Amino acid sequence: LVIGNECFSNSNSNGRTLKNFFIGWPKENLAQFYIHDCVPDKSVCDNYFQVSDKQALNAFLGRKNSDDGAKDTSLPNARTTQGRNAFTMLVRTVIWNSNRWKKYGFDKWVDSFSPDLIVVQVGDSPFTLRLSRKTAKKRRIPIVLYNSENFYFKKYDYFRATGFPHLLYPLFRKVYRSELKAII
Repeated sequence: LVIGNECFSNSNSNGRTLKNFFIGWPKENLAQFYIHDCVPDKSVCDNYFQVSDKQALNAFLGRKNSDDGAKDTSLPNARTTQGRNAFTMLVRTVIWNSNRWKKYGFDKWVDSFSPDLIVVQVGDSPFTLRLSRKTAKKRRIPIVLYNSENFYFKKYDYFRATGFPHLLYPLFRKVYRSELKAII
């Protein structure tokens, strides 16, 4: 089971890298959970489960999800830096950690796949680390971390925020580091 922000894809660097790790693996041995809206590459894997930030927010607020294509800016879009700061990322973490989004069938999907291992594409989202850790613990399987980013080591506010969001950066960093350390 691969957990990450991006799906196996040719359209972005993280998706391409993940895809290349698994070229040649039997498709029936791979499944992927991802967050960003993108079209998954079916040449490597046929078993995908996607929940977007918008769907997680709607589940958190008890609203129904609609497929009307309306742009939702309530959560930071991880593909842009607009709106991304320690405050919005902490709010995003609370929303995802509520697990209300799991009503879409995540646990049933994981159980039906029955993974032997979880590979985590480490991003700057503490909730993906927590999800991976809890999923692995429940199923008593190991986790492999893949990280190609250096933000974990940055002590300064790499969101380049000012004001209140900037003041929350140490808290965001603490939350992130504690989730990562819980896995290691």
